[in-house]
Amino acid sequence: MGTLGRLAVLALLIVVTATECLAQKSSGQQPFTLTIAVDQTTIKVGSQIRLRITLTNTSGQDLLIGRGNGDARAAEAGYRIEVLNEKGKNPPETKYQRVIKGEEDGIFWSSPIGITLQSGKTYEDGMIVNDFYDLSQPGTYTIQVQRTDHQSKILVKSNKVTVTVTP
Repeated sequence: MGTLGRLAVLALLIVVTATECLAQKSSGQQPFTLTIAVDQTTIKVGSQIRLRITLTNTSGQDLLIGRGNGDARAAEAGYRIEVLNEKGKNPPETKYQRVIKGEEDGIFWSSPIGITLQSGKTYEDGMIVNDFYDLSQPGTYTIQVQRTDHQSKILVKSNKVTVTVTP
C-alpha cells in the first residue's frame, strides 16, 4: 500500500474514532462505571479506611485510563474523592489533598501509568481515604469517588459507602 493509501486508512480511522466519541458523548452514555467498597464499615479513630475501586469499561471500545503505580495512595492518578460527615460537610482535608488540588505548595509523588482497558473488562484500584481527609473525629462519613473520561468529558460518579468512625 502506498503513502496515499495509508493516509486514506489513517483518515478513515480518525473519522470513525471521532464519530464513535461524538455518538457516545451525545448519547450521554457513561464510558465506564465506578463501584466502591470498604472492608469494614465501622472502624476505630486512627485506623486506615481502605477503599476498593472497581472501574468497568462499558463503552464498547478500548479505554486508555491512568492508574497509580501500585501504591494504594497513588489512586489520585484519575479519581477525585469526596467525604461528607453526618452534617453534609467535608471533614478537614489533609495537606496531601491540598497539594494534589494545587491549593498548597508541596510535593506529591505519583507515577501514573496509562493502561488500555478492553470493553467489558474491569480494573481494580484502591485508595486510603485518610490520606485525603482528616477522619480523627468519631462520626459517620459518606464516601464517593468520581472520575472524568478524558475522551468524552463525561463525569462518572461511584456509588456511596458509609463508614462509622468510633472512639
